[in-house]
Amino acid sequence: MLNSLLNSAGTLFGGGGIDSMAASALKPLIQKQIEGGGSVRDLSFDFRARKARVVIELTGDPTPLEIQVGSFLVENDGGKTRLRVTQWSSPSHQWVNVLGQRFLPQITESFDVPYSMVSAFLPS
Repeated sequence: MLNSLLNSAGTLFGGGGIDSMAASALKPLIQKQIEGGGSVRDLSFDFRARKARVVIELTGDPTPLEIQVGSFLVENDGGKTRLRVTQWSSPSHQWVNVLGQRFLPQITESFDVPYSMVSAFLPS
């Protein structure tokens, strides 16, 4: 019941429930991480399928960097929320795939958002 109510609220404020709410919350955080190197053009989530996609306009590169997330987990990190990307690739930039597989096969980021609040939005 609570999950349904929260998703309804998300639909009102973001147009797509938890998916659009997560994108709206994470877009400025990602933008801050890449500040000076580009800007986030698009960010989308599909929590049911555990997939995501981000498109970044890189400074000085005419081809936008697209990163497709094939799998992610939302975890409890001592009461905070941790997002762990376990499978990702870049169909637009092969060099990102090569470096990513070698140096960054998983991406983990913790947020100052209570996990109890986030878990209420997650599909069962």
